[in-house]
Amino acid sequence: MGHYPASLGGDRPFNTGGYAVNTIAGAASLPAKVDYTGNKPVFTLPSQLLTELGDINSYALKTISSEGNYRREGDLKVIRADGKYEFNDSFKLSAGARYSERSVDDFEFDRAAPLYGSAASNGTGCLVKWKAFDVPLSDSSCSAGNAAGFYTAGLTRKANDPTLNGEVKLFNPGVAGVPSMYVLDPKAMDHALAFQNRFYPGNVEIMNPGASFNVGVKQTSAYLQADFKGEVFGLGFTGNAGVKVIQTKLDITQYVTGSPRPYGVANLLAGSVETNRKFTDVLPAMNVAFDVAENVKLRFAASETMTLLDLNQWGGGLNPTYAIDTTNPGSPVFRVTGGSQNGNPALDPWRAKNFEGSLEYYLGSASMLSVGAFYMKVDSFIQNGSIVRTDLPDNDGVVRNRTVSISTQVQGDGGTLKGLEAGAKLAFNDLSFMPAMLSNFGVDTNFTYAPSKSGKKDLAGASIPFQDNSKYQANLAAYYQDDRLQARIAWNYRSRRAVSQDFGGTTGLEMYQAPTNYLDASVSYDVKPNLTVYVQGTNLTSEYEKYYLTWKDEHAYNNVFEARYVAGVRFKY
Repeated sequence: MGHYPASLGGDRPFNTGGYAVNTIAGAASLPAKVDYTGNKPVFTLPSQLLTELGDINSYALKTISSEGNYRREGDLKVIRADGKYEFNDSFKLSAGARYSERSVDDFEFDRAAPLYGSAASNGTGCLVKWKAFDVPLSDSSCSAGNAAGFYTAGLTRKANDPTLNGEVKLFNPGVAGVPSMYVLDPKAMDHALAFQNRFYPGNVEIMNPGASFNVGVKQTSAYLQADFKGEVFGLGFTGNAGVKVIQTKLDITQYVTGSPRPYGVANLLAGSVETNRKFTDVLPAMNVAFDVAENVKLRFAASETMTLLDLNQWGGGLNPTYAIDTTNPGSPVFRVTGGSQNGNPALDPWRAKNFEGSLEYYLGSASMLSVGAFYMKVDSFIQNGSIVRTDLPDNDGVVRNRTVSISTQVQGDGGTLKGLEAGAKLAFNDLSFMPAMLSNFGVDTNFTYAPSKSGKKDLAGASIPFQDNSKYQANLAAYYQDDRLQARIAWNYRSRRAVSQDFGGTTGLEMYQAPTNYLDASVSYDVKPNLTVYVQGTNLTSEYEKYYLTWKDEHAYNNVFEARYVAGVRFKY
């Protein structure tokens, strides 16, 4: 029963009597079953529930909140100078310098509304993010109620209530055994603040300290490169060799999460932490290509690379998550259930030594066959992982030593990636044996074999590969192109990949994504030289992404991505 003042119509019930789900079979039970034995879960729901899911009168608005909002600003300033000197046709030197400043300011916030105005203990209304039916305004820092008890934060109403403007509509979730059900049309929330204020006026922005940050990057670099060509043992060759020196300065501001606040409002801001780092990288590189035969080139390359992280991987902080715990009737607690720690200023960038070689055969101006091999020694890298915390307070500020898993970024300190690749780019007008009617067609395909090792093993004793690296990857595209019309269809495949280590804080419990296929297509037509109309479709087969924990039958979850279609016009002027 929700408790409300007379001005809001007084008390009103929500789901009177409740539902007895998955209890021992009986007249009052609603047993539901889920079959996980296949690639996709299959639900078997009781007939009563199936009937109620299709009846809008069975639905009511229980909770409204606005969280995970952000306002981001970034800029990039660059100044550079380059020059070269040609000694002769076979040798020249190039040199240059570059200075850049890049910054990102990420302000993340929730919205909270002042509820019950002068009837609240502070006289202006308690700030509440979770406007929910099961949230009583009972916290000592701000409360609202009368002699009959504390008021309820969320004002429940039927799904067909006039205030919802007919915005609750049937939706088919596409899950086996689950029928169409009523949901709020996402378009109703296109203007998020206006939607919140429709039901709970006066929403204000509350900074989320753990998710907000500021990162500045200053880089000074210089390079020297020699380009050369000549002949050795009767083979012509071209190439270049050089070195780049980069000095990087990081200025990172993270915000300290302070004491919790009630009703889901983000923790107080307790200050900020400034981190300043500086490191220098010397990065040599060399590329050389030999003309081993007519239309055949043999290429070799070696380099050292440094790749900066996404700036949020340095700046983001701790962002706990909460869920209501009604174990103690009448005194619900929003208990900490986990969270994320997206940034760590001590993380090092990706650094690697790379070696590769390839053999290329050119069949025409737009056609080539190639095979190659590569080896990468990774000195430092970043991967997703989990840590266990027992010291985080619940939303009421009390530490109850709950064991929760926090997803975070983990520094990797070594590993190898090596493999073979083969590819073919074939424009049919380059191939004399193809009929003239196919001259505007072509195919583009490649295959990569890339076993890798992160240096760790999972609970099954298997070597864990580099995260986000698949042992096998293949791509095949067919296209048509003339003076005006371009059409392309592409298939992409990747074998399983490692996604997250130590899942749930359990050492060796690796999360993997099962092998995946994607099919995309696009068509465009140049109406005029400066006017193009186009249609694009991605994930045409509505691929399921399947995730499991170490063992293939230990299902974690599926991601369902719909096919997406885009039509548009491009205009050049």
